[in-house]
Amino acid sequence: QLLHRARAHVREGRPRFSASREAHETLLMTFLQSVMEGDVAKVEQLLANGAVLRTDAGGKTRAALKEVVGANRVARGLVGIARKGTPPARVELRQVNGAPVLLSFDAAGQVTGVFDIETDGARIFTVSVVLNPDKLHQLSRPS
Repeated sequence: QLLHRARAHVREGRPRFSASREAHETLLMTFLQSVMEGDVAKVEQLLANGAVLRTDAGGKTRAALKEVVGANRVARGLVGIARKGTPPARVELRQVNGAPVLLSFDAAGQVTGVFDIETDGARIFTVSVVLNPDKLHQLSRPS
């Protein structure tokens, strides 16, 4: 069973250990800055070769319907979206479900997206973006 789990883990290409909170936050902020600057090469360097982008818009906003796989495709996709879309009024680093995430807000102060990464502290393996307003309305409430 141990061998089976080890092989499955290697096949998935996921990080074996979680990054420290500080490393996770630093990589997340560097990633955001690179995407907003439109630097595809820099974004790609931050991603693992088999990086995956997952979006959840719940059919309520525009988003990729399928996973985007591969560092170059993920980097180009995210930079393209950032160039075409309206930039958020503000972005904040917060803790959600015990992990650092980026929340984007519109001018009215409503959360418009949650951006989460799975990382080992050096590379990003998964980028998850939640845009579904039904899932975001709880985050817009004042604490």
